Amino acid sequence: MDAYGIDITLFMPEPHGVDNAPSCNFGHLGEIVENFPARFAMLLGGETLNVMIQRVVTEPDTYTYEAIKDEFQARALEILATGAVGFGEMAAEHFSLASNHPYVSAPPDHPLFKDLADIAALYDVPIDLHMEALTSDLKFADLPDCSTLYKQSQLNYGSHFNDPDVFPENITAFKTLLDYNPNAKIIWVHAGWDNTNE
Repeated sequence: MDAYGIDITLFMPEPHGVDNAPSCNFGHLGEIVENFPARFAMLLGGETLNVMIQRVVTEPDTYTYEAIKDEFQARALEILATGAVGFGEMAAEHFSLASNHPYVSAPPDHPLFKDLADIAALYDVPIDLHMEALTSDLKFADLPDCSTLYKQSQLNYGSHFNDPDVFPENITAFKTLLDYNPNAKIIWVHAGWDNTNE
């Protein structure tokens, strides 16, 4: 880390969906953080909170917002109590780049994202959010050739894996989330990586 000029590294689980919810608990990252607190910190929620949001979006008859909101908020507070310095990696629109790579999609202004924004603002911690930019509905077939990794995966496998045929517009809802609680610090990842050219 010193050789590359890295002061601190943040650990976080990738954003999981319902179909690839992890069987392990990422809280063990806290042991590393405890041993090297000046060099490492962790964000959590991609493996738990993200799955809860996906369940409400994909299984609305079984998991309603009203039924899960208290558990969601309690889990968010529990994450902070473990020593996490924020929530991540959360996902509003996550493309599938391999057969075992999840497609994850939820409206950025979903009530659970708003609840998380309130908690993040209250405790002054960031939300690390993965979201492909979509200014209008976009057919998979019309994806631009702007991501070498994404296009290469298509060429290699001739498949769009777990992705839908049409990706939903999300910028309007993202603006709603940003306006909802201006005190919430939302980090839009990944800097400069753009699979939609938008």
